[in-house]
Amino acid sequence: MLVARWSHVEFRRRPGRLRGAEIRPLEHYEVVGDRAFYRASGTVTLEQGVALVEQAIDRTRAAGLTELLIDLTGLSGFLTPSLSERFASAERWAQASAMSVRLALVAPATWLDPERFGVVVLANRGVTATAVETEAEALAWFDSFRGAPR
Repeated sequence: MLVARWSHVEFRRRPGRLRGAEIRPLEHYEVVGDRAFYRASGTVTLEQGVALVEQAIDRTRAAGLTELLIDLTGLSGFLTPSLSERFASAERWAQASAMSVRLALVAPATWLDPERFGVVVLANRGVTATAVETEAEALAWFDSFRGAPR
């Protein structure tokens, strides 16, 4: 029998600090019309990357926007997230979203879980999300909601 333990992967919020390393200022964040875009780039740890995405979600929610495209293809410095890391990340992002920000994550194909486990975790916490390989796919997904009830 396989027993999964999630407790060893826990990302805790610490204002401005992450395991002794400063959180980078949020660069490459922009608002175009009624949609926010965060195109993360650079070499970071997984925990730092999760915190940067969380910061982008916080900023989007604070601005009263409901759609955030998060492009992770410019990040490096960590291995493909494990199942437990995906779970912890999605929980943290769901909390930041407060069910008010729709998320489209763009990531390299090698990072995308075929079952979209992180998307399922987000959905189970009330967050509408997708994970795709291109910005064009993400934009088409957002556009599919236009005119439809939220």
